[in-house]
Amino acid sequence: MTAERPGALEQARSGDRTAFDALVSPHILELRAVIRRLVAHPDDTDDLVQESLLRAFEKLATFRGDAKFSTWLCTIGTRKALDYLRQRKRWRLQAQLVGEAECQSDPTMLDGMRHIASAPDHVFDAHEHVAFCFTCVARILAPDEIVKARLM
Repeated sequence: MTAERPGALEQARSGDRTAFDALVSPHILELRAVIRRLVAHPDDTDDLVQESLLRAFEKLATFRGDAKFSTWLCTIGTRKALDYLRQRKRWRLQAQLVGEAECQSDPTMLDGMRHIASAPDHVFDAHEHVAFCFTCVARILAPDEIVKARLM
């Protein structure tokens, strides 16, 4: 276990928020990288990091020390991210390619897509698209490499 202050774990278990912050702060980048790699969106990542930290604070008494604290914390984050993805029923990686193939093979569907894209109220969020592209690249890296590269 890594902590910035001696006894931070016991102090955090007693409800000391400052001690908890000291305990988790060395592991925030790793937690964020693990979650980001799973959910692929910066806003979702921020929300899930916060939810994971809250869950860790609530369940700190269950940390037995059998594994590293960072492993325990990232396990909480992984579970939160997977629950989130199950709830959202996110597209599989190939879903966009399958959709494109279906659209190309069906002229009616292709015309429908052209109509949607040319509508005056159609919005293309370039920031979200670029973030998604970086996430795709990050998926080929191990989580610790993402932390080192600070691709968050």
